[in-house]
Amino acid sequence: MSCADAGDRGFEPQELATIEAIGKTASSLSFISSSFIILCYAAFPDLRKFAFKLVFFLSISDMMSSIPGFLPMNGQCPVCLAQAWLYSIFANSSVFWTACITHCLWRALVHHDVDVARFERYYHLVSWVVPLFFAVLPQLDGAYGPAGAWCWIVRSKDHWRYIQFFIPLWLIFAFNLTLYVKLILRLRAVWGTGGGSEGSSGDMKVFWRLGLYPVILVICWTAASVNRIHNSIYPSQPIYWLTCTQVFLSNSAGCW
Repeated sequence: MSCADAGDRGFEPQELATIEAIGKTASSLSFISSSFIILCYAAFPDLRKFAFKLVFFLSISDMMSSIPGFLPMNGQCPVCLAQAWLYSIFANSSVFWTACITHCLWRALVHHDVDVARFERYYHLVSWVVPLFFAVLPQLDGAYGPAGAWCWIVRSKDHWRYIQFFIPLWLIFAFNLTLYVKLILRLRAVWGTGGGSEGSSGDMKVFWRLGLYPVILVICWTAASVNRIHNSIYPSQPIYWLTCTQVFLSNSAGCW
């Protein structure tokens, strides 16, 4: 990362101050909510079922991805680099954990897999190691630095923003949607044929408790996706209100 990139902000100082305040507020909400879930999981043994164990790990990622939102957006190299790395690892990690939750639901409710826990090692590999790998790549190219209203991947290396985060995000959008359609069709078929039972009622409860997490992913990252495409087409014309929306929704992921 080059400190010479510190002026690559694209907003007026007052606008940056507002964006920073929104980011810190949203990050605070996310940090508190994620910490609450983590504490509840640790304090109540009844919650330590495998499906909710995945929510526990998702909450850890959400909590960690909220930390860079507290860092000052002052363009100073050490702080800026730390913010970029934290966003790169833990925002990606949270996205991948939603895919793991969706896969878990699909295996359990569609395939009636009673040993979904055997996939846990693969879930950890996908959700921790893969984001770390994607975080290393831009660093090797010197791509981290001021990126508009925060520090991430600099504007001149825009392709890394897609490779590292947005393409995996959109692929996981599609993956979650595909399995969700199968889940909904399966549950509707059971209830539509009068096959509802205590077991299928339990399936519905699990679906509605855990099934919202991938939906939250779409809510939190749609504004960011639209903003990313716009900024790639019009790099010198960032949209202030859209950036504010992106910052609030993406930074508050852990509180939804």
